[in-house]
Amino acid sequence: MKWTLPAKLALAVVLAPVVLVGAYVVFLVTYSYYPELFFHREFYLACKSIRPGVTISAARTTMSGFLEVGRTWQPPATLPAGIFGAWTEHAESPREHDARLLFIPDGKNAADWCIVYPKGEVVARVEWSPD
Repeated sequence: MKWTLPAKLALAVVLAPVVLVGAYVVFLVTYSYYPELFFHREFYLACKSIRPGVTISAARTTMSGFLEVGRTWQPPATLPAGIFGAWTEHAESPREHDARLLFIPDGKNAADWCIVYPKGEVVARVEWSPD
């Protein structure tokens, strides 16, 4: 079958949005699971290197090149009130929410989070939230 110019154009018009939507979905999935591929590489790699069972002190040492909200860095008044008390898309109990350690790459990138959930003096789990 020989493709005519109108048939080729019609096919391009139909396929272009499908390809664009597909590429966007691939980007969103990749960004959610591998944010270090896009920006703040050292921050996300350090966050992802913290394993459950290590001490909170070791987790803080791993993240020492970054800011711990409320401990090594106090949010400026210019940020919306309560932004760092926000609930994440990750399931967390009220107890976990109150006890979590929250790290950010720097004062200019407060929407990228590394969240360490302690259980006593050890890490129970680690989540990251790229925004």
